[in-house]
Amino acid sequence: MTRSARILVVEDNRTLARDIEQRLVRLGFAIAGVTGSGEEAIVLAERERPELVLMDIRLEGGMDGIAAAEHIRERFGVPVVFLTTLVDDITLRAASVEAFGYIVKPAQDRELRIVIEMALYKHTAEKDRRRLEAQLRRSEKMEAIGQLAGGIAHDFNNVLMAILSNCRSLRRELPADQPPHRQVAQIETAAERAAHLTRQLLAFGRDAIDQPVALDLASHVHRTTALLANLIGDRVAIDVAIASDLHAVLGRGSEIEQVIMNLVLNARDAMPDGGRVTITARNAPDADEVEITVSDTGQGMDDATRARVFEPFFTTKEVGAGTGLGLATVYAVVARSRGRIDVASAVGVGTTFLIRLPATAIEPAAAPPRDDDDIGPPIEGTIVLVEDDEQVRSVIRDILERAGLRVIEACDGHEALQACRDHPGIDLVLSDVVMPRLGGAELARSLAVDAPGTKIIYMSGYPNRGVPGGRSQDLGPILQKPFTPAELLDWIRGALRSDAA
Repeated sequence: MTRSARILVVEDNRTLARDIEQRLVRLGFAIAGVTGSGEEAIVLAERERPELVLMDIRLEGGMDGIAAAEHIRERFGVPVVFLTTLVDDITLRAASVEAFGYIVKPAQDRELRIVIEMALYKHTAEKDRRRLEAQLRRSEKMEAIGQLAGGIAHDFNNVLMAILSNCRSLRRELPADQPPHRQVAQIETAAERAAHLTRQLLAFGRDAIDQPVALDLASHVHRTTALLANLIGDRVAIDVAIASDLHAVLGRGSEIEQVIMNLVLNARDAMPDGGRVTITARNAPDADEVEITVSDTGQGMDDATRARVFEPFFTTKEVGAGTGLGLATVYAVVARSRGRIDVASAVGVGTTFLIRLPATAIEPAAAPPRDDDDIGPPIEGTIVLVEDDEQVRSVIRDILERAGLRVIEACDGHEALQACRDHPGIDLVLSDVVMPRLGGAELARSLAVDAPGTKIIYMSGYPNRGVPGGRSQDLGPILQKPFTPAELLDWIRGALRSDAA
């Protein structure tokens, strides 16, 4: 423990106070102040912010040492060591202030040094304990949110699947210059916002088996900032500076884009009168990582707000203006990507978020841009569509039939098995995971006996590998609802080309 700590001495005996001050300096400590008054001790503690207070228990006149110590501990979090001439009822009463030690006057230099250093060590350990407890509470809160989200995700995502798919169908049929087209587009935008909120909730409960892949970070940043142009308004400017030699990072593309989007939108809200957001990305100079910073010129945060900024549902916005999930989602995504995030901020100065993600030498796979409604070239084949929600089954059937596929519908695993027996030559089974009577996993086991080699694509609105309760069933890759026509048909084309069942 270093002896350079700054100490405030509170002793009403001037001769004794002077002696303690000289001995502390001789022992290598710094003096933050000397006073014989409890009231003045509080003023000095606020102004000088010492690392420890030596407090005489019996102060003559005004506030006694116990009351002053209690105020200093509660308000400033500074540890207090009491000075006393004897152990009596008053000394025992001082225990209620959670003193970090006692020194019986007169004390030898060795005793003075040991008690002070032990008090400083105990105070550091207590701060670490509180920090770890706060992290544990945050982790438990995130886990609870993940469980809650998983419980509602399946039904809610089925509803969104039906809304979004019908909106896309209507937009194709309506003239683009007519009000109904714009109204349908607004409904679709609202549903996509709902899907975005659902993804934020599910981010807390995503299973770690969903492994990160190599990503071209620059392309994801540029794509996200382009999408944000219409959301942040004309009064906020975005500057992007990405190193030309930037390494690929390990993560999930949609989640990295969500992180950038959440941080930029949070910055926009911190600049109601306009300002500038700067996004930079470079290779970390001291580790095999990539650094991403998102800085703004906004209002900034005080220490209390900064300490809670990643807590789920914590927000400084008015009721109805924010969910408190944006930065909590950022924290969860970065942690799941095996990265770290820090925040620096001060009131009136702005805020900077620094993210460090693992770099990788793996070349990221290129993903050409395309219209999510584009169904591409026709697909030949026969598919058994297994979905217990009638609305969702209807919109998926429309997508498949528009792509040229022959569709046989089934509302559960039993009907799907019968369809495969009645119609030889089934090319693919597209099945929901959670269904009444016979679910997706049970269907797969039955097909392995009745129709070995049948290819299966699973889809689900649940997080955590598509089933309630997480990894209880190893189903392989799962297409998460709500999905676009292009995503669904990409999966189908890939499955039909594959030799694996």
